[in-house]
Amino acid sequence: MRSGGPSAGRIVQLITGSTGIDDWEWGVTLFGVHPDDLKECVYTMRSTRVARFAEFGPFLTGMVAPVETVLAQIVPGG
Repeated sequence: MRSGGPSAGRIVQLITGSTGIDDWEWGVTLFGVHPDDLKECVYTMRSTRVARFAEFGPFLTGMVAPVETVLAQIVPGG
């Protein structure tokens, strides 16, 4: 079973290789419209049988949009 299957159409994944200047061999970047979809996808990937052999780095999030749109989403009445 593919762990990312349920996120198809809601999450876009970009896998990149490391250049050797950080602690990780590769990175996974996830793009989605709703933060809950990202959380669900990461939780699912980290809960798979294979994940017990993996070491996960930090999980960082951000929003890509005009400043006014971002503020309206995170500041009540923004």
